Amino acid sequence: MWNKANLIFLWAMLVSVVAMATQHRPFQRTKGINGLEKLVVRDPRGRSFEVYLYGGQVTSWKNEKGEDLLFMSTKAIFEPPTPIRGGIPVLFPQYANTGPLPSHGFVRQRFWKIDANPPPLSSHPSSTAHTDLILKSSKADLRIWPHKFVYRLRVALGHGGDLTLTSRIRNSDVKPFNFTFGLHPYFSVSDISQIQVEGLQNLDYLDQLKNKTRFTDHGKFITFNSQIPLHFTLPLDQHVHYSPHVQSSSQLPSSYGNTLSSSYQKPISFFTNCLHRH
Repeated sequence: MWNKANLIFLWAMLVSVVAMATQHRPFQRTKGINGLEKLVVRDPRGRSFEVYLYGGQVTSWKNEKGEDLLFMSTKAIFEPPTPIRGGIPVLFPQYANTGPLPSHGFVRQRFWKIDANPPPLSSHPSSTAHTDLILKSSKADLRIWPHKFVYRLRVALGHGGDLTLTSRIRNSDVKPFNFTFGLHPYFSVSDISQIQVEGLQNLDYLDQLKNKTRFTDHGKFITFNSQIPLHFTLPLDQHVHYSPHVQSSSQLPSSYGNTLSSSYQKPISFFTNCLHRH
């Protein structure tokens, strides 16, 4: 027979279970512009990001005040096969026009899936909320780029509100292949002179305004006072920090999948015309 104490205990347990389920719900899956599916991920402090399954593309990153730190072009067309303009496009398997494929490759024009069972990351900053996406090469992809791959992307919010994008690319083919990839973030800023980028000291870059002449960066950080289209090539374990806080990283452990070509490089470019002045 249930007494009052037992009923109170049962009620408390039900409330606790509901609270835990609500707190640990990883994301909200909903319809975005033109009916394209997107995931909305929030942390307990109200910070959030949105990522479209089309392109695996982050289109919003908001702080606890609801301010969006990413810029979306008013000319953005959310209609496949047109790439989404703004946010953080994923560029693979070719960066820019460095090879025979269309500029920036084709994964930003593919529909990604939610990765329900991603392999554990060997090292990853702790996060308050994240989601995992996956893209596998299709028969149509193999006709234009004959290499099988599995691309896993984790998008995560850190405890300080940092946004981390971690790419893991597996060669699922029987032979090595060469590729390049990059992330192309569009930041929304109020004062471009206050922006700085760290983590590129002593790395080589190509200056697009000087006929792609190679230079070495010796400064502790890069600031933006005018148009400076620079193309850096980063090693695998390089981390780049922006202010406001966003972190870009790549992870390709040797134990994960088949052999990747040793000529793999991670390019990163800065173009001040990608930054929005309010």
